[in-house]
Amino acid sequence: MKHWMSVCMWGISAMVSAAYASDTMNIMRWETSNGVPVYFVARTEVPMVDVRVVVAAGSGYDGANPGVAALTNGLVNEGTDSHSADELANGLASVGAQFHADLDQDKAILSLRSLSDTHYLKSALGWFLEMLHEPAFPRAAVKQLKMQQMAALRAAHEDPMNVAIERLFLLLYGSGPYGHSVLGTAESVDALDGGDVADFYKQYYVAHNAKVIIVGHITRDDANQIAEQIALALPVGQAATPIPATAVKGGSRRAQVTMPVQQSSMVLGIVGISRKDPNYFPLIVGNAVLGGLPLTSLLFEHVRNQAGLAYYVGSQFVPLEGRGPFLIALQTRAKLAPLALESTQETVSDFVTAGPTRAQLAAAKDNLLGSLPIKLSTNEGIMDNLTNMAFYDLPLTYLSDYPNAVTAVTPEAVKAAFQQVVILPSLAIVSVGPGK
Repeated sequence: MKHWMSVCMWGISAMVSAAYASDTMNIMRWETSNGVPVYFVARTEVPMVDVRVVVAAGSGYDGANPGVAALTNGLVNEGTDSHSADELANGLASVGAQFHADLDQDKAILSLRSLSDTHYLKSALGWFLEMLHEPAFPRAAVKQLKMQQMAALRAAHEDPMNVAIERLFLLLYGSGPYGHSVLGTAESVDALDGGDVADFYKQYYVAHNAKVIIVGHITRDDANQIAEQIALALPVGQAATPIPATAVKGGSRRAQVTMPVQQSSMVLGIVGISRKDPNYFPLIVGNAVLGGLPLTSLLFEHVRNQAGLAYYVGSQFVPLEGRGPFLIALQTRAKLAPLALESTQETVSDFVTAGPTRAQLAAAKDNLLGSLPIKLSTNEGIMDNLTNMAFYDLPLTYLSDYPNAVTAVTPEAVKAAFQQVVILPSLAIVSVGPGK
């Protein structure tokens, strides 16, 4: 399971590197007999098949039980009504298959990787379908996973940057769906039980809340058969209510957290955009100039290279189902923290006021569009992009449209978009360091 900070800070990368295999990638979409959307790409390069079920069941749906989404996601392969966790694991291993569960603020993912040979794939799919259809959530497994989740929370709270980001989300979103860690809190997780997990699974892991993505060395007919079996393994249920786009708190906020460390970690942020915001491309491409590209961004050049005030500095938009944040993160020596913060704020202010030059924007576009599509050379990379397309209802032409969308961004569009979204007086600031 990814920790929520890594999702927040780097969750865009797959989509940014995505566009360049689209000319040869035939993305097919249809629905199963009971209405589950299916996305499929046939790939003959390797004899493998990747199957993914995506549901709107991320931590934004925790409700009154922070951490229940993560706990549920981690327990799906821990035993069924018919087999123990060890039997499930051994069954998959016997045919060389792998199961994986993952989660972020918006969505939960259950994945199967198998050899494409009919014998192996049929057996692997059987185990996968059993987990989907009859997870038992054994009491011992619930107890063990709760302990692991609480241990992960304790470890996260020893990392200053994790602490800063978690506090920033609380400042920005309060008690809203995005206001807490994907893992919940130690207190909320400790209070969960198997009934909470079972109820969450029954509500959200259902056909009408699911999408199926398949990539690999099989035919469309084979993919359709797999999707139909998955759709029938899940109860019908209802689609989840989308996370509100404006579940946020307003006003300027600042927090200082003292930890026994030598360095200072700081995060500045403001509520940003949803995945379908019309300013998506001007903001993403513009941010590449400001702080998104390592080694060449304005923040990196001004704050780190020229002023020598930070070990690391960068920025990123995190578009989500609701309005995800715009984040600026930096790490520096404690005694340089005030100067580093001032330099960062000045750089951002200058950029919001003036926008990028045409030369800066052209260099950022060349970097984005010229990067080798490494992730698109693997099933996993294609799956990640199809998952975002499917979950956020992006058009099938998204990947092929991407180069033109990036190229069309103008300095004026970037300036206008940043001035609309990045309201400087409203930036929340969290500093984590040794204190005075």
